[in-house]
Amino acid sequence: METGFYVDYRAIFWYFNAMETCGICGGPDSKPYYGDDRRLLQCQKCGVVFLAPELIKFSPKDYYENARHYAEISENDYKVEQLRKIAKNYLKFLLRHVRPAGKLLDIGAHTGMFVEEAGKSGFKATGLEPNKFAASQMQKRDIPVICSSIEDFKCQESFNVITAFEIIEHLSNPMAMLEKMENLLSFNGYLALSVPNLDSYFAKRYALDWPGIDLEHLYYFSEKSLSEILKKLGFRIVAVKKFNYIDKSWGVKKICRYILGRERRNSFLSKSTTGSRLDAPKAGKIKDMTKNLLVGFAGLFGLDDSVLIVARKIV
Repeated sequence: METGFYVDYRAIFWYFNAMETCGICGGPDSKPYYGDDRRLLQCQKCGVVFLAPELIKFSPKDYYENARHYAEISENDYKVEQLRKIAKNYLKFLLRHVRPAGKLLDIGAHTGMFVEEAGKSGFKATGLEPNKFAASQMQKRDIPVICSSIEDFKCQESFNVITAFEIIEHLSNPMAMLEKMENLLSFNGYLALSVPNLDSYFAKRYALDWPGIDLEHLYYFSEKSLSEILKKLGFRIVAVKKFNYIDKSWGVKKICRYILGRERRNSFLSKSTTGSRLDAPKAGKIKDMTKNLLVGFAGLFGLDDSVLIVARKIV
């Protein structure tokens, strides 16, 4: 009988047996990252921050394969085009350092906008997407996709470029998956990762109210901690770019509140509780110009949320 109550025994085992053990480096010591609040813990060895195990109420693999809210975004034309703009920004930065040729694998492709744009630029691009609904939408748009998680993905060929934008913080074992990505790359291949940046301006401004904190995010990295991990795996850091979460679909007031540190939220609500706006906002030219100026201001003064790192495999 369906009760609606799910117990993740993996999380319970982790909590009682290895609460103070880091899943990245195995370090035995951790302490609260924000004051005495034990919802986020920081490894004292590698500096990576992780969600307290008792807060993990889902099996990540099953969750991402079936989460309906990801599909709702991929079915909404307005949201898809918004994500296309983000994809173009990522691709523009990547192309400053990587020649657009060879095979590219985009892990956690979601709507497939990056895959589509990368294909247009010259890559033989394929998306890897675990969510069956989102993968189906990609197929309907004739975007190359393999419906699989990175954990289950098996492939004998190698790739010249692997991208994973806002993905590794969701993984239950990001270190193992980074090692797998390294193995899938050809020699001198490139890895491009973006993550919420725990050392960013807005992360420091908002603390536990920061949008980068989410029950889906099991691990939290800074530019420094992620760079150190990549170097240990045999990568050389090629370039770093920082972005913010300001969405032009927001109203002018909300953008202003966010920049001023007044857009508070409860970071520890489930996605089904927080909801999301999927309709296109109605805005005139003056409002659009104002939004563009505010977004430009935030970028100019380094008001960031996330970091994108491009690294090259050298061993």
